[in-house]
Amino acid sequence: GKQGKKAKDEDEIDLFGDDSGAGAKDTKKAAKKEEPKKKKKEVIAKSILFFDVKIYDEETDLEALAKRVYEEVNMDGLVWNKEHKLLPVAYNIKKLQMACIIEDDKVLTDDIF
Repeated sequence: GKQGKKAKDEDEIDLFGDDSGAGAKDTKKAAKKEEPKKKKKEVIAKSILFFDVKIYDEETDLEALAKRVYEEVNMDGLVWNKEHKLLPVAYNIKKLQMACIIEDDKVLTDDIF
């Protein structure tokens, strides 16, 4: 009697997993969860950079320099903030502060200047 009962219990254990039943439901749920992930847009890593351009004499035209940087330093993944600042340093000398946003995968800071 006891051996027959043990053999019956061992037959009920499904070691290899039957596709029908709970396992199939879990697979369908997993597939449904993956679908919304595909619809999300890829996240693009970006960084904001600030540059302080310091000069040695007060004769350098910082406005012209800023305009020249905006025109000449351009690449894919780089967007300049067109609102630069002139900040006082000392003895009527100012520094030019510029900012830009870069896409980390496309632009390295060393590529800009």
